[in-house]
Amino acid sequence: MKYGYTKDGDPMLTKEPKLLLNDNNAGKPEGIHLMIGRRPVAAFGNSTGDRQMLEYTAAGDGARLAMLVLHDDAKREYAYGPAQGLPDTKVGTFTQTLYDEARDKGWTVVSMKDDWNRISRLRGQGHGRSNSDTSQLAERVRFGQLHAVTGARPAGPSDARKVQR
Repeated sequence: MKYGYTKDGDPMLTKEPKLLLNDNNAGKPEGIHLMIGRRPVAAFGNSTGDRQMLEYTAAGDGARLAMLVLHDDAKREYAYGPAQGLPDTKVGTFTQTLYDEARDKGWTVVSMKDDWNRISRLRGQGHGRSNSDTSQLAERVRFGQLHAVTGARPAGPSDARKVQR
């Protein structure tokens, strides 16, 4: 956006044809900070383009949740990797390095194949899941039945109000 004036001297904004923010890789935490002005307490991703967002979120004080969805169910949805021997496709990229880093850092990795009972497509809307699927996943997170569980410390009452820079 550019602030300027019309020929008559009235103030105006002009939208310029340039990229404000590249919402991938390091641009994700930059965009999050631009939009909410603080470090998030939870972040969810599904590819190598989400690594910096998860890293930034997990590095904050207090309890944090960093979660990755591994698309490993070619039968009910689609599968891409190349992590865990999955196909290296143009749909997305989830490298073995990202998978190993998630395990090392205590980020939760959710398997579409092993952690979802049902994967459904909404008619005309591509891929999706129902509320019951989300509830089942939440129960598995709560009871530590996923592949990995985060080791975050409990947050103090003032942690939610701190602006992380």
